[in-house]
Amino acid sequence: MKRITALILAALLAASALSACKNSKEPADETAPGAETTVQNEETTAPEEEEAKFAEVLSAERIGEMENVPRIAKGGIYYKGAEGKYGIMTFDGECDTGAVYDNVSACGNFFSVREKALEESLEPDALNITGLADAWGNLLLPCEYFMIEALNDRFVKAYKAIELTENRDEAMLYVSTSGWHTLSPGEEDPMFKGEWVVFDTVDGALVEGAAGNKREYTGKTVTASGNYVTYYDSNYRAVTVDAKGNAIGEEYKLLRDGTLLQTVDGKGIVFSPEGEKLFTYELSGYVPYEPCGDYYVCRKIEDGDADYVLVDRSGEMVLDLVDGYGTFPEGFGSVILWERTVYDLEGNVLLENCHDLECSNGSRSAALLESEGRIVMVDAEGNELFSTDLTDDMYYEGFTVCKESDGTAYFYSHADGDYTIEAYKYASIGAGLIEKELSNGVYALLDTFSGEAVLENHKDYIFAESTEGKYYVYALNTSANYEIYEIK
Repeated sequence: MKRITALILAALLAASALSACKNSKEPADETAPGAETTVQNEETTAPEEEEAKFAEVLSAERIGEMENVPRIAKGGIYYKGAEGKYGIMTFDGECDTGAVYDNVSACGNFFSVREKALEESLEPDALNITGLADAWGNLLLPCEYFMIEALNDRFVKAYKAIELTENRDEAMLYVSTSGWHTLSPGEEDPMFKGEWVVFDTVDGALVEGAAGNKREYTGKTVTASGNYVTYYDSNYRAVTVDAKGNAIGEEYKLLRDGTLLQTVDGKGIVFSPEGEKLFTYELSGYVPYEPCGDYYVCRKIEDGDADYVLVDRSGEMVLDLVDGYGTFPEGFGSVILWERTVYDLEGNVLLENCHDLECSNGSRSAALLESEGRIVMVDAEGNELFSTDLTDDMYYEGFTVCKESDGTAYFYSHADGDYTIEAYKYASIGAGLIEKELSNGVYALLDTFSGEAVLENHKDYIFAESTEGKYYVYALNTSANYEIYEIK
């Protein structure tokens, strides 16, 4: 098997306000503005390498049971109870609110909830009934808002309807003819003046100053990057603030992941999303342009031409990248995708004209790449797990690859090295797991890597991957209940 230099990119995820514990870290000598409000990551360095688990037999540990069909969200599970009410549950089922809400919908790492039903009324008090809850059922924002949307993993934006208006230029919020609350008007939708605020789920407080009552326009809407919020004032000028509402100076530039670039005395300084000083750079040289995991794509413009390189967190160049148009880079393990070209960290071009990068950073990490009519799969250590020509009779999803023949789908078995697993075409549920029918309406959950059954004798399987990278399966048994399993 081809070996790519192993180096796993650590994800920089902001921890939520309700994390059970947080690692402490000594503050940097020089920090970015607002760094004191930054939440430290539970992992701030790359995890130690582990032997690839693809060939191992995965185990399923039963950890609970639920009566209702689970609906998978980023931050947990929600479901509709027997009497039409909704509940929220953690992935492992340890905390279950019960079916106590009139309505629940996913909102980033959290949930928008209503404690009572919508009335047939256009009075603001009857419309402002949405709140924000977490998977443990803690109400972070009271049910006093028209609608709530996630800006990123840390910040949400909450709207309130103030009063009806017939002036489209004044309108911010709308109620559709089917009763949906929306920011996009239909032809006959009632229109409302409104106001919005930004809420910090980490500190549990509104972001001071990040509020408004004017209609927003495309390109002039509120955004969040890492631990910072950018909004537009009454004159539609951009203002970037930290979680406390402190504005950063004009000498700072914000990157997509919350990295700050500061210009001081003709030089540039890079601060991580956590506020730690990383490295300095020459303004006339390679300037950080886009984050890529633990790395940065840097750009140098000379005589109107742009040149790109990849640098690490100390500013040392790792790769010389092809020229391009500045698309978002993607990284997985030792694999870097830039401008449809795939590199390893030694500078070798692995694939060109790559159209797809599907990856998982869970307990079974892999990247699935499609390029010039071929599929290539590599694990986090860089081992090439699978490579084949992509033909019209093939289908791939969730790290499974199948071929159709005479109306029957055959999945590739890594244990057999051939398409030996017969199942229906869309049997993949994630992480290389598929449903295989044993008898009429009864299925096994089969691992296409080891060739072994992880679970058997269930009517349905639903897969979930938590933000911590844990795998869960909700298996419908013959008693019409869903058994909860952690897959390891």
